Amino acid sequence: MYGLISFTGSQTLSGTGSIVFGNNSGFNGVLINNDSSGVATLTIAKDMTVRGPSGFIGTNPQIGGSSGAILLNRGTIQADVVGGAISLNSTSSQNSGILIARSGTTLSLARLRDSGNTTGLSFGLLCFAATVFWNKSCALGKPSR
Repeated sequence: MYGLISFTGSQTLSGTGSIVFGNNSGFNGVLINNDSSGVATLTIAKDMTVRGPSGFIGTNPQIGGSSGAILLNRGTIQADVVGGAISLNSTSSQNSGILIARSGTTLSLARLRDSGNTTGLSFGLLCFAATVFWNKSCALGKPSR
């Protein structure tokens, strides 16, 4: 059993609350789809949290989603169940919120970029106590080549 929420075009997930992935299925997800003009941007607002054992935000090869998906995180994305994995699968991801990988979890970050700060990198808050994949790989916040 899995759960899927699909957003089409430019939308904001706002309010106060959480999306909780319910089990260890890689098919749990927040899918980002193009609208008729080719736009596909999802903003997760500051008072929203996406968390749980396993899932994806953006696209999934078996399910679909936009090849041009853009994710703007202002809220919290948290891998918080041992053995679980959350993947940010988008063409571009920008974080000015909070990304957390608890001990025994995996958080995969594809194409994460800074939040426009030209004086240095500013990714919001990154809390890693687990395995993290950042483009190639990164463990405990330290990139490896």
